Amino acid sequence: MGIFKVVPVDVYNRDVLVSIDQTDDELYDSIGSGYFDSKEHFLEQYEDFGDARVIVHSKGFIVMRFAKPITELGIVAHESFHAAFSMLDHVGMRCCFDTEEAYAYLIQHIVNKVIDVNNELLQTTQN
Repeated sequence: MGIFKVVPVDVYNRDVLVSIDQTDDELYDSIGSGYFDSKEHFLEQYEDFGDARVIVHSKGFIVMRFAKPITELGIVAHESFHAAFSMLDHVGMRCCFDTEEAYAYLIQHIVNKVIDVNNELLQTTQN
C-alpha cells in the first residue's frame, strides 16, 4: 500500500496531489470518483505511466505519480519542474531569465514536499 497526500500551493491557488507506490485502484479511490466521468476515463490518463508522471487535471489540480518509493532525487526534480511549469504558465508567468527565481523557489518547495511524503511512506513501511 502506497501513500497519497494533497500538497496545497496556496500562493498559486493550486494543489499538487502526490501519489507514491499506489495501485490504479488506490489512486482512483484517493482522488475520488467525482472528478472523472468513469473509471475507464481515469485509467486512460493514469495507467501505464512508467516510473513517474505529472498529469494536469482540467479542474486545476496536478497529480504527481511515482511508481515506487523514491530513491532518485533527479526524478523528483524533473517531475517538479513539470508541475511548476504548469502552475506558473496558468498565471501567465513564462519561464525566462526574469522569472527564473520564482520557478526555482516553486520547484524547491514542491521537491521538499514530495520528499516529505516519501519519507512518511518509508517510515510507515519500516514499522
